[in-house]
Amino acid sequence: FSGKSVGIVGLGRIGSAIAKRAEAFNCSISYHSRSKKPNTNYKYYSNIVDLAADCQILFVACALTEETHHILNRKVIDALGPKGILINIGRGAHVDEPELVSALLEG
Repeated sequence: FSGKSVGIVGLGRIGSAIAKRAEAFNCSISYHSRSKKPNTNYKYYSNIVDLAADCQILFVACALTEETHHILNRKVIDALGPKGILINIGRGAHVDEPELVSALLEG
């Protein structure tokens, strides 16, 4: 975990707590949220695909809404890549499960 690039989807209370802990491990932090958060030094991505492409570990810590249902689709999974790590601490419906399974089977 130390020194890895960490992306966080949802920089609310829980996402911010994850970022704080990751900082202690000298991780570079970036995030995707509905809007850029003031008073933070973390890199903001308005596009989740770009965030996934630029991190090694992707945490999902956002609320489940119509907008975030299947936010982790095949484009995001492909951008994270075969060596990327996905940690979903939100709801299962954030991840398009059939697409995740397909990506895993394809390597």
